[in-house]
Amino acid sequence: MPDIKETLTAPLGPLPRYAWVLVIVGGYFGYKFLSGRSGSSSSTTAATVGTSAGTVAPSSSDYAALTSQVSTLGNQITDLGSKISQIPAQTVGTVVTAPVTNDPTTTTTNPVTTNFREQ
Repeated sequence: MPDIKETLTAPLGPLPRYAWVLVIVGGYFGYKFLSGRSGSSSSTTAATVGTSAGTVAPSSSDYAALTSQVSTLGNQITDLGSKISQIPAQTVGTVVTAPVTNDPTTTTTNPVTTNFREQ
């Protein structure tokens, strides 16, 4: 009888044989998991769309659920607004402005001159 450990650890391409078994089994279960998720969500969506798209009016429980969700969202927005208003304002810089007079009779006695030297 051949040695099982040597058979499983013998390379088959880039991986040993036991790793290929794990990849195939994991891929199978991953496929089943993902196809099960997408299948259930699409059937739920189809049932919801079919019910609401038909001539059946939404029930009061539908309105209550929607009202509850909108109310919760409104409360979350209000809470966020109150948290933002509690943040203290930060002074980034100070703006300094020169005094301005609007009196046309005031004249400057010493005009500002700039001397440039040629080099």
